[in-house]
Amino acid sequence: MPLSGTNPTTINLDIATGMQDSTALVLRYGLGDIRLKKISTDDKTPLVTKWQQMMETFLSTQVHVLAGLGYKADETGLQAYNVNLVHYMQEAEPSVQEELRIKGRDNWRIVLSTAFSLDMSDAEELSIVEARNIMHSVSQKMQDERVLAQVKERVKTLDPNESDQRLITAQKHHAVQEVMIDHVYLGDRSPTLVEELGFEPTDLGYVKLQWLMSEHQGDALIAQYIQGGMMKMLEAAELNLSDLQSNSDEAINQ
Repeated sequence: MPLSGTNPTTINLDIATGMQDSTALVLRYGLGDIRLKKISTDDKTPLVTKWQQMMETFLSTQVHVLAGLGYKADETGLQAYNVNLVHYMQEAEPSVQEELRIKGRDNWRIVLSTAFSLDMSDAEELSIVEARNIMHSVSQKMQDERVLAQVKERVKTLDPNESDQRLITAQKHHAVQEVMIDHVYLGDRSPTLVEELGFEPTDLGYVKLQWLMSEHQGDALIAQYIQGGMMKMLEAAELNLSDLQSNSDEAINQ
């Protein structure tokens, strides 16, 4: 166990699987489950806000589990663990990599299913080709001039006299998320992008898409598509990737 104020620098299979299993336990039966179910009963809050609340619950659950393993109970602890996990995965056997991938995917699906009362028991998995085609379409839409104009327009409505840089960053990030859902996935034209991709044009259709895409969340080409689109949207909001990370760190501490 590391000294107080430090983070472990290595992990092994027991730690990696224990982290995933403990997170799943809290999400299924602990405080995480309680918080996610509370989100699911709220039919008045916009999807963007519910999504942020869901992410806060998921991230804080991981942080608290990691604290029991000797990591700092903040964003630096989670970051340190993720770095250790990447290093471990690079050296692990393919069967171990797949085991941990599936555990991570399943935990994300627990979060989505609980927060949005989603039943995907009969869902058919997307092939890698289908998933890549979907995210290529999403990336292209993210870079559409009309979408970028919406980001710029929403950022213009923010208080120009606000001096708290963290608040400004959070507000800009929220604007980007609103445009992502309202104009990239669920709006801007008829049929909507979600509808064109074969899902119902509703909040639940968007969540179902994200649930299915989790099977391929580690694919390098999909990551490239999303990063390309997100860079354009962040640029329109006068943000960068480090600002996005800072906003995630803030969510952990709430």
